[in-house]
Amino acid sequence: MKLLNLQQRSPSWYRWRSGSDLVDGPRVTATMATILSGTSPWSTPHRLWLETTRRIEPRPVNQWMARGIALEPEARRRYSLQTGNAVGEACIEQDMRSWVAASLDGLSLFGDLSVEIKCPGEADHLLALAGKIPTKYLPQLQWQMLAGTGSIKKSHYFSFYPNNRGIPECALIEQFPDPSAQQELMDLAIHFRRCVLNDIPLAGTTFEQAALTWLELSRRAKAAQKLAEEAKIVVAGMLPAGQRSLAGGGVLVVRSTRGSGQDPDDAQTGSAVITVRESVDADLALEELANRRRSAVADHGISIGW
Repeated sequence: MKLLNLQQRSPSWYRWRSGSDLVDGPRVTATMATILSGTSPWSTPHRLWLETTRRIEPRPVNQWMARGIALEPEARRRYSLQTGNAVGEACIEQDMRSWVAASLDGLSLFGDLSVEIKCPGEADHLLALAGKIPTKYLPQLQWQMLAGTGSIKKSHYFSFYPNNRGIPECALIEQFPDPSAQQELMDLAIHFRRCVLNDIPLAGTTFEQAALTWLELSRRAKAAQKLAEEAKIVVAGMLPAGQRSLAGGGVLVVRSTRGSGQDPDDAQTGSAVITVRESVDADLALEELANRRRSAVADHGISIGW
C-alpha cells in the first residue's frame, strides 16, 4: 500500500483524484467504484463516464455532502473515544496499480484498519444500529480495502447521527475483505478505464444508439399522449349543453349520466360523463384529411393542418 502526503479537498488532492498523472486511463476511487457497481442512488456509470470524459461537469457539493464534511471531524473524535483507535485521514494507492485508489476517513497507525464515516439520514442510521451496512456503501468499503494491497485487514463502518430524540448517535459495524466482490469491482473498473481511454460509452456504441432511439421515441409518445388528452378535453367541451351526442371528423362524443368515469376515453364533467372516442368512419376521415393535405401541397406548395 502506498500512502500519499495529500490533504483531502486540497487542489493537489483534486488533481490526484482526476488521474491527470496517468497515461493509461483515469484513477478509480472508492466513490467511483460504488457508482460503477450500480448501487449508488446519486449517479450512474454512464454519468460517471460523461464526467470523466469531460462531456459534462461533475455535480456540485450539495447540502447533505456539506453536512457530512462538516460533521466528519466530530464523528472521527467520537469513533476514537468509542474504540480507542487513533485514526486520521489518508490517501492510498495500490503498490502495483496506482490507479486503484481511495481517500480514507480514517486509517490506523499500523495501516491495517480503515474507517469509513457516514453522517446519514435517520433511515440509514437506524439500519446501522440494527447491524446492517446500507447496500449502497458496501462497494466503497471493499474498494478501500482493495486499494490497501492486502495491508488493510478490516474496515469499520461508523455511522454518526447527532440528535436530541434519544436515538443512539453512533453505530459501528466491522467489514472484512470479500475477494469475490473485489474482483467484480476490479473488472468493472478495468472496463471503465478502457472505455474512457478509447472514448467509447460503457454500454458500447450499438447499445447506446438503440437505447437513445427508444428513449427518444418514448419521450415523443409521452408528449403526444399529453397533447391527445388536452385535445380530448377540448372536444368534450364542444358538446352543447343538453345534447347527448355529437359526431364529426371521425370522432364520436357521447354524454352519459350513468358512466363510471373510469374508462380512459371518459371525461368527467359535473355529474355527467362525456365519452370521446373514434367513430366507425375514423379511418375514412383521416384518409380524407391526408388527401386534402396532399392536394394543398400540389396546388399551392403549402401544407395545412400539420
